[in-house]
Amino acid sequence: MYKISSEKLKELKSELAILKEKYKNEISKKFEDLRESVDLTEESSLDSVLVECTTIESRIEEIQNILDNYILVKPKKGGKIDIGSKVVLYAKGIPKRVYTVVSSIESDPLNYLISNESPLGSQLIGKMEGNFVDISLENGNTLKYKIVKVE
Repeated sequence: MYKISSEKLKELKSELAILKEKYKNEISKKFEDLRESVDLTEESSLDSVLVECTTIESRIEEIQNILDNYILVKPKKGGKIDIGSKVVLYAKGIPKRVYTVVSSIESDPLNYLISNESPLGSQLIGKMEGNFVDISLENGNTLKYKIVKVE
C-alpha cells in the first residue's frame, strides 16, 4: 500500500489524465505521420516514437498501480510524529526549519518534504516534541536535531 496525501492524490490523478490524453492524441498522430511517410529507412523516427510510447505507458501503469493501492494520509498535529506530520527541527549551526514527513513517493528534500524511509525521516517517526534525534553523516560525524515543535 502507498501512503499518500490528498495533495499527492490530486497531483497523480491530474498527471494520469494528462498522460492518457497525450498518449491517445499525440502518440497516435506520430504513428499516423510515420505510416504516411513510409520511409522505412528512417528507423530513428520510429524508435523515438516507440521509446516515448513505452515511457508514457510505463508511467501510466505506475500511477494506476499507486491509485489502486493507496491509503490517504491526513496531516497530524502534535503528538507522535508520523507520515503527514510537520516538524520544526533545530541543530546547532543550522537555522530552524519546518519539515514535512511524507512517504517515499512524495519526498522532495529540496522543499523539505522528507521521506519516512530516509535517515532523518525514519529517526523522527514515533518521536515527540522535545526529543532529540542523531543523524550519522557520510563524513562520519553525527548531527543532533532537537524536535522543537510538531505541527
